[in-house]
Amino acid sequence: RGAGRPVQLRGTHLAGKPFMQDGVPFFVPRPGGDGGAFICLVEKAGSSAWKVLLGAIIRRSRPLRRAEVAARWRNASIPRVAIVRNPYSRLLSIYLDQVVGAHARPRFQRAYGRGNFTAFAQQMLRRARTEGHHRLNGHFQPVVYHCGLGPPGAPQRFDYALKIEQQALWYGPLVKVLGAAEEAAQPVGGRAGRRRAQCFYAPPGCTCLGEVVATSNVTRLTTSHETGADGLLARHVRAREADTITRFARADLERLAYPPFDGVDAAAYARLLSGLLPGDLSPEGAREYCSRWHATLSVQ
Repeated sequence: RGAGRPVQLRGTHLAGKPFMQDGVPFFVPRPGGDGGAFICLVEKAGSSAWKVLLGAIIRRSRPLRRAEVAARWRNASIPRVAIVRNPYSRLLSIYLDQVVGAHARPRFQRAYGRGNFTAFAQQMLRRARTEGHHRLNGHFQPVVYHCGLGPPGAPQRFDYALKIEQQALWYGPLVKVLGAAEEAAQPVGGRAGRRRAQCFYAPPGCTCLGEVVATSNVTRLTTSHETGADGLLARHVRAREADTITRFARADLERLAYPPFDGVDAAAYARLLSGLLPGDLSPEGAREYCSRWHATLSVQ
């Protein structure tokens, strides 16, 4: 994990609310027992959704003081987990949500909203080169500049970097580590206008019970991200934009082992990142895929 500069740690509750801040690792205790995990959430990598689940777990647990959290940080048996996202979808999602979307921040609109996504990506690259990645707002920084993840060559403080594109593969094991089966089975809602889900997460095309909803959803590899950026890569990120993002976020590609995207076939890139096998896209394979995912939740 390396030593490096100390990471800021706080208690699990601040003013009666769970402490969960993007870019800062926080401890999630396992309710009713020992264990738990340190979690790093990053803007536009599923952080808003995951705070719903993790906040429910923390509220069900005994509040921990800063010293208790620090002692757990020094305990090598407690896993440190970061949830990450590929830089192409993440930067596009930031642009669609924070710069030009309905939830755009005025200061980001003023600074970056005068051009299209191509101009925005180029501006990010110029600023990173002239000011440094670490000077950018946390929304725009590559993932490895959060939580002490560290760019290539820096100390690594985390045991697992879980790719949000492969959530179907690691969701069950993480729920088990956190002892969160009760919270994960609860219905959750999203922003206004989004349909209320019957559980925290199920893979695209699968129900919460592991049955197939629509095979075409599995084929399209749709996601639950608010902006739908994964499905918009083909429209916004072509060869020119892909090259700009590759140069801007090269540290993410190297440290997190994301393959570069050439801007040619967004659907093929999504399949590559997802970990889906070709057989999972057939009707029979989709049923097996959903059933296999649900089986990962069955033993706590």
